[in-house]
Amino acid sequence: MISSIFKAAKGWILGELGWLALLGVAIAGAAIYVHIRQLTNDRDQVIAWAQRTCASAGQGFDASTVMVTDAKGKKSTASYKRGVLCELRVGYLAKFRADTADATAATLAQAATDHDKRAGADRAAATTNDQAQHAAEQQMETANGKIEDDRVGDDWFGALGNLAGMR
Repeated sequence: MISSIFKAAKGWILGELGWLALLGVAIAGAAIYVHIRQLTNDRDQVIAWAQRTCASAGQGFDASTVMVTDAKGKKSTASYKRGVLCELRVGYLAKFRADTADATAATLAQAATDHDKRAGADRAAATTNDQAQHAAEQQMETANGKIEDDRVGDDWFGALGNLAGMR
């Protein structure tokens, strides 16, 4: 029974071989068509992205001719393929961004160093002022201890001047 089914299928396949080959070619053609459409779609999306990127960078994406001046001051025209000027512009902007970030980091590092130096100098000055104030208080206490008969002398006025920060 099974062998007769196989014999019948074999006979049918051999009889329809031309149509089956045509069907296989049609399937392969359809697959190739789908892949080509996907590639075309991807290419169009990449070109649209490149055009938007170039427009954002301030440069066109299309092929162009530009007037250039050489080192001697002679003007001439230069032709560029599609995307070349945009690539140069985007490269310049990327370099500018990196250089700016480096300069900013260096400036911030220098500012932090300067701040630390000033803070250290301020702490030292505050310590010196604190010690001077403490010494002036001690001098005033000593001068107060020397007062007799509610009479003060020039050392008391000197201590008062030191305490007030006048000296």
